[in-house]
Amino acid sequence: MALLEHRLPDWLKQLPQQHVHSDIVCDNVLIRQDRVAAILDFEFVMIDFRALELAVLLYEWVDLTENGKISDLALEAIEACLEGYGRSASLTAPEIQALPQLIVLRCMVLMLHFLGRYWSGLDATRYLMDFAQTRSRLRQHGPDLIKLAEQHIGTENRG
Repeated sequence: MALLEHRLPDWLKQLPQQHVHSDIVCDNVLIRQDRVAAILDFEFVMIDFRALELAVLLYEWVDLTENGKISDLALEAIEACLEGYGRSASLTAPEIQALPQLIVLRCMVLMLHFLGRYWSGLDATRYLMDFAQTRSRLRQHGPDLIKLAEQHIGTENRG
């Protein structure tokens, strides 16, 4: 593990860490009367990058596309997600800047997980194809995502 940590980029090493659920996705959130009623599936709770919690959820929306681009519905959902997150939490400026890379990291984790399932004959190739597509969409939309996050999420180091 120390060998891997040595190879991490400096910006990544500096991001705050805390306990995170690591799998807050639409399937793991129960909604009742337009409010979160319960969060399920806690087996992946661990200490990790705090901003990764938001990146995991944003990945679900970045993945919704029309003609290879993030759909308008997904962009609305991303903005609503950022606005709601910003009402309860804040991130540092470096965490906000890291969101696109953390979304790609989430995609890589899923790709590795589902590669094993694919080799076992349990899943199709969907997540294996997603990695390149997600990187491409974030190259195009990453700056807009950062601007939305800056607009809706307060930063801890604002005066």
